[in-house]
Amino acid sequence: MIAKPCDISAIRALGRIDPRVERLVTYMLIMFCGGIPNAHISKAIVRHHGLDEQDVDLFRYRGEGWPGPLRVRTRDGAIYDLSYGDAWRGKKGGRKYGYKVQFCCKICPDAIGEVADISAPDGWILQEGKPIYKEAPGTNLAIVRSPAGEELLHAAISAGYLQVSPVSVNEIGQMHGGHSERKLGASAALFALWLMGQRTIRAPGTGEQTL
Repeated sequence: MIAKPCDISAIRALGRIDPRVERLVTYMLIMFCGGIPNAHISKAIVRHHGLDEQDVDLFRYRGEGWPGPLRVRTRDGAIYDLSYGDAWRGKKGGRKYGYKVQFCCKICPDAIGEVADISAPDGWILQEGKPIYKEAPGTNLAIVRSPAGEELLHAAISAGYLQVSPVSVNEIGQMHGGHSERKLGASAALFALWLMGQRTIRAPGTGEQTL
């Protein structure tokens, strides 16, 4: 199963009451997640290109390269691309569209797949200690989180499917520093919801207290 961290958390939770999960889902893999943009962002990007929503037959946030363009294609085959940097980072590091995410993503206690077998985020190219987002051959990190994940990784290496090289914890932090802030702020966000009498997220195995 390859999915978002919240999807894997849900499958793990299901596995505590349904034995079919352990039998049918051999490995669970995730990418790091920046949150799911809300629908207003997609609509804003379509308007940016001067298009009508009804004329769009494909909207892809990434793909066709690494990191790949944010692509909009119309029914007549015309393609409109924004680079990853232009779409989400903007000039001088600003974010053109603000990457406005759904509310559940703002309070998510696990965007890095702590309960997965392997987390495989982008292995961004670093320049002076900061990630750059120019098109290049794709590289991912492989963060093993379980014995099953270790077994899978070594099997893939032995079979010749993967080529690996070491990366330091400091380099991972430089590539994905924003996740540290999200993780450190998750407990406070969930506690604030609890104080307000709102429903919170249960995420066993992620280091967060269940409220």
